[in-house]
Amino acid sequence: GETVGDAAGIKICIKFVRHYSPQAHEFCASKGNAPKLIAYNSLPGGWNLVIMDALDIDNDCLPQRPGSYRLLSEIGVLDRQPLKETITSLIRELHNHNDGYVHGDLRDTNFVVRDDKHFMLLDFDWAGPIQKTHYPMYVNREDIRRPDGAWDGQKIVAEHDLDMLSYLFHPEQDVREPAAKRRRIFGEGS
Repeated sequence: GETVGDAAGIKICIKFVRHYSPQAHEFCASKGNAPKLIAYNSLPGGWNLVIMDALDIDNDCLPQRPGSYRLLSEIGVLDRQPLKETITSLIRELHNHNDGYVHGDLRDTNFVVRDDKHFMLLDFDWAGPIQKTHYPMYVNREDIRRPDGAWDGQKIVAEHDLDMLSYLFHPEQDVREPAAKRRRIFGEGS
């Protein structure tokens, strides 16, 4: 392979996406809560190239490898609580950065956490300036709890981000049937 600059031996993640907010990503990275954004380039045909540092994400069984990250979705709700204040603070700062940015997809699968409770936010595909950023088409509302107003093509507002955080830390407020049960009854395998 080819080496550019001092990139020898560094693991990177490369994504091709239709929409991305390098500004929101870089802001979170500057706070130490997103992987370093190495490059962002618009490509022909409406695609964007995103290159960032790769994270060591441990998806194996316990115990977690030292220094590795684990998906927040694999951490129990009670064990998440120490992260609530720092995650909420980062999102509020993002909302106030320059003219304000939203993330738009603050699900537990878009956060990774180390044993020392350091977290990283991932997936800035829906992120963008407040009042100018819209949800993509086909937003999954069946398997993922979304705030009122989080519909295809609608504006993503700061309150939606905060509602999604509330769902992360207080899922007992969700009165819907669990998604796995809905799929078992109405979809897969029937």
